[in-house]
Amino acid sequence: MSWTGVMAAFRVKIKESLRYRGYWISDLGFTFLMALLPIMIGRGGDIDAFEALTGTGNYYGYMLLGACTFMAIDAPLWQMGNWFRREQQIGTLQSIYLTPDGSMEALGGLALFCLFRSCIIAGIPFATGFVWFGLEPSRGIILALAFFIVGFIPVCGLSLFIGALVLRLKETGALLNTLQMSFGLLMGMWVQVSLFPVAVRAVSYSLPMTWVASGVRASIMGMPYLFGSWESDFIALLMHSIIMPVLGAMVFLYVEKRVKMNSGVGSF
Repeated sequence: MSWTGVMAAFRVKIKESLRYRGYWISDLGFTFLMALLPIMIGRGGDIDAFEALTGTGNYYGYMLLGACTFMAIDAPLWQMGNWFRREQQIGTLQSIYLTPDGSMEALGGLALFCLFRSCIIAGIPFATGFVWFGLEPSRGIILALAFFIVGFIPVCGLSLFIGALVLRLKETGALLNTLQMSFGLLMGMWVQVSLFPVAVRAVSYSLPMTWVASGVRASIMGMPYLFGSWESDFIALLMHSIIMPVLGAMVFLYVEKRVKMNSGVGSF
């Protein structure tokens, strides 16, 4: 993979996003909306019962961190799917495959842009939480950032599965909407993962974003970690970081090869 090609693709995405400034405003607005919905619904609830179930009495901070993590860590999934579908529809995907760099450099630049975007999308609501919702910026913020950044690696690997699905099915709307909300619920955006039934919990633990959301909340808010300590949870996240990109790349390259042999990657 050429680093020059990755940076070129990254700069293209930056220029494209700056051309449409409403893009950033809508992302920030949706992040706050995802936090405000459960906050408004749950106002006046039993905080003692909530603390007994989750390990924290800060209901507002809990929901804000869940929404921020969901919006930030979910970015590569829908960015990857929408990028492939948009390039198919406007007829430029085939030309990208004919360039000397190829698809992996374009995907690397897209992943780098998603990381840049996620830091901004998560950073502003995080700062709001520290000011208004009683979160302590000095407690565990470095460890939370470590969970966030390391967790971005397996999520990018998972996004390759999404890219393969879009290449194969040539559909994004219903597919991405369904997967986004399913992943949001399974990762514990609004509900503590440990409260799920055993079968659902097993599926949830297989998703890297679950460990990111739990690690960020536990590090900042002093909640229990899924495996009891930050070391165990971080090791589980590192295992996802090794396995998920490899599996994602294998599936993507296989589907890409099959599509090229049949209708071609540029087929609408």
